[in-house]
Amino acid sequence: MFKKFLTPELVKQMRINAGLSREEVAELIDVSPQTIANYETKGVKMDIFQLEKFIMITTTSKEDREKKQQLLQDFGNNLMSLIPKKKIN
Repeated sequence: MFKKFLTPELVKQMRINAGLSREEVAELIDVSPQTIANYETKGVKMDIFQLEKFIMITTTSKEDREKKQQLLQDFGNNLMSLIPKKKIN
């Protein structure tokens, strides 16, 4: 699979600048916190999908990410309210 490379220092600085812990970044890009540590210390390369997610979450403010999450949740709730409920006899 195609891999993209950021220096370990840049990965760490981007995460810190975004105000995120290793655990938060790991959860958001669907890897383990140890994998984030490896990106920051050993120069392990991210695949292109992880890189896209990483760049998105580290270049978007926490408030914007929370607003987006709330909008998605509200949309899902509103969508579910439109589905007719089955009557149980």
